[in-house]
Amino acid sequence: MQYVAIDLHKRYSVVSALNEQGQRTREARIDGNSAAGFAQFFKSLEDRSKVVIEATWNWGRVHDLLESIEEVEEVVLAHPYKTRIIAEAQVKTDKLDARALAKLLRADLVARAYIPSVGTRRRKEVLRQRLFWVRVEKKRTGIFSSPLSLRGLPHRRTADSIPASRDQEATKASID
Repeated sequence: MQYVAIDLHKRYSVVSALNEQGQRTREARIDGNSAAGFAQFFKSLEDRSKVVIEATWNWGRVHDLLESIEEVEEVVLAHPYKTRIIAEAQVKTDKLDARALAKLLRADLVARAYIPSVGTRRRKEVLRQRLFWVRVEKKRTGIFSSPLSLRGLPHRRTADSIPASRDQEATKASID
């Protein structure tokens, strides 16, 4: 059994593997977090692997990708706040973070985070996007209505609902 930890980033990942005796067997940097890069890394190991990744913003895609690799036996999601050994380290590098996570996985000391189903994760992504666009619309509405309110000019809730002629008059009046 190989114990593999992945320090996940936006554009790359640092991977560290330990064998059952705790010796480092392989380390690598996988650029682009590509499926081919991960598959090649796991094929180069002699045995099946147990993998740990820390819960970051992009863990879901990598988790699903790792589960589809034949050489990966189990994927564990580490709870970032409860995995304090990494956060409290004096010297922090990607390689050291991956090594520390691999040691925790080997000793079965990883604080596990809940992994929702793919469907639940997709619904949450849609909800997050909707909340983002609602905030953008509210901000946009405030940008248009605040200057008008300060000058006592009539306005409506959204900028799209203001007729062009009234909008032009309001803009001209605010300049004067």
